[in-house]
Amino acid sequence: TVLAATHAACALFCDDDTVVLAVIDESAGADEIWVREPIRTFNDLVGKRIAFADRSVSHAMLLEILSFLELRQQVTLVPAKTVDDALDAFKAGQADAVVAWQPNTLQKLTVPGGGTVPGVRKLTDTGRFRLVLDLLIANRRWVESSPAAAQALVDGWFAALKAMQENPDGFAATLARSIDPSWSGVRNGEDLKEQLAVLAQATLAQNRLALEDPGLLAGRIAEVRRLWSAEGLQPPATEPRRLIDNRFVLRANENQALVASAPPVNPTFTLASRIRMPRLSEEELGRARTVAQLPVERIEFEPDSFVIRPVSRQQLDGIADLLRRTPGLYLQIEGRAAKPRGEPPQETIDLARDRGNAVWAYLSTQPGLDPNRLLVTWPKTDAELRERLRFYDSAFERELEQDRIVLFTLVEPAGR
Repeated sequence: TVLAATHAACALFCDDDTVVLAVIDESAGADEIWVREPIRTFNDLVGKRIAFADRSVSHAMLLEILSFLELRQQVTLVPAKTVDDALDAFKAGQADAVVAWQPNTLQKLTVPGGGTVPGVRKLTDTGRFRLVLDLLIANRRWVESSPAAAQALVDGWFAALKAMQENPDGFAATLARSIDPSWSGVRNGEDLKEQLAVLAQATLAQNRLALEDPGLLAGRIAEVRRLWSAEGLQPPATEPRRLIDNRFVLRANENQALVASAPPVNPTFTLASRIRMPRLSEEELGRARTVAQLPVERIEFEPDSFVIRPVSRQQLDGIADLLRRTPGLYLQIEGRAAKPRGEPPQETIDLARDRGNAVWAYLSTQPGLDPNRLLVTWPKTDAELRERLRFYDSAFERELEQDRIVLFTLVEPAGR
């Protein structure tokens, strides 16, 4: 009657007999992508083989990232029956990368005493790409015939979450008595906190924000359905909004006895929230590690100006959506402009700066985005212009056009 499943699984299997009652959590590091050296960025995966458990959350996560970066047709997918099979294929050299989850990655790709298996490294995880949601799902006929029982279930879930937030040690002790610790991995409060550190629990208040407008979660489910369909699978035709029943979460929010007095172990749930990030200094930006260069370059401006044309706002809205899913990353915005023959370099430098700042100004006003995550750069000297432009001092329009661009790169600070 009731189960927990990811939104990716729901996108593939939830139909008219299914209803989502609440959001449990958001993976915040538990799902990972590992690669072989010398792969350093997602763009380095072009032409490479990527293993994963077929039709799993790893499969969906990979498809979402490849879709964002427009790399799906440039990699080879290596589906496996289970997550351990995918990890074994990676270790055996049958794949150049693997998408998998903890604790399996820790068991297969790390060595006792710390460190990783030689020649492999973690490329990223869901601490950076928030692409996995866990949902509380129930049978629709049961919910409609027994609404009081459904409300008791939702209330009970948030009562348990409150107990875990307020007294993790006591909750862990109860869990250890109820479930074999050799299976759960929880023997005490520290074990519980370690496991919860990579899962951003969705509190009662965050559930209200996330489900008050069912379109927010429905949009995420619809997006994964589109990706499943593109892979030749056939998700149910049920309208995603119909899958979400927010009545019980909204009613639970009226019960003050369910409101916790302490935050969850990992308070970074982002579906309906904004995470504040520190601004990077010029030195920190210089040491930042590239995660991926986005495929968008051609931002249309009015001629010889930094006014963004309406046609490009849709592209920038897509970048804003990606940033909402990648709260652990920064976006470097590099403004550029063409340098025609005979024109002074400073005019090109000024226009490149103004165009980068115009993109920053547009993105910084988008809902849910922290302006600190937007880093603007541009060629600041004639020497940098000569180094970065594709056609410096050209007299041909077809060449100048190739330098009227803005480059977008996802980066993370060194050492994080």
